[in-house]
Amino acid sequence: NRKDFLKSIDDIESCFSEFLPVKFDKVEEDNLLGQNTWEEAESEMQKEACLMALGKAKLDPHEVRYLFGGDLLRQGIATSMGLEEVHIPLFGLYGACSTMAESLAIGACMVDAKHFVNVACSTGSHFSTAERQYRFPLELGNQRPPVSQWTVTGAGCTILSLEGDSEICV
Repeated sequence: NRKDFLKSIDDIESCFSEFLPVKFDKVEEDNLLGQNTWEEAESEMQKEACLMALGKAKLDPHEVRYLFGGDLLRQGIATSMGLEEVHIPLFGLYGACSTMAESLAIGACMVDAKHFVNVACSTGSHFSTAERQYRFPLELGNQRPPVSQWTVTGAGCTILSLEGDSEICV
């Protein structure tokens, strides 16, 4: 029944509430990230993830030759708009759920072949924009089946490099 289903969701969320901040760099309570729309929030997540990865790698954007990335929103619009301010040339990818793996594979090939010293690989998605585009537009107030898919609201970025002292090698 619905009451038990909602209770199980609360139980799951409470289990993860302690775990998530430890494993993720940032957990945002506001799914709009201070923006006006879900689409703007998705772009903001992409930008924040990229800037965070650059900071961890101690690199300026001009030191990264290309960014391989994408998202689910209209084939890359959130990525291109979110990362516009970062000023890294973008190779827009659209592999839906496989975009991160696709970006890492392409980036690793480019770095391993010594075409570029530093590349960034990123992806992101937002539950509400994916619902609007692919499944049950939230504005319609549809009821979701209890076993339906849930797209993550999140973004990630990694830097692949020929330089540095990381134990992780490409």
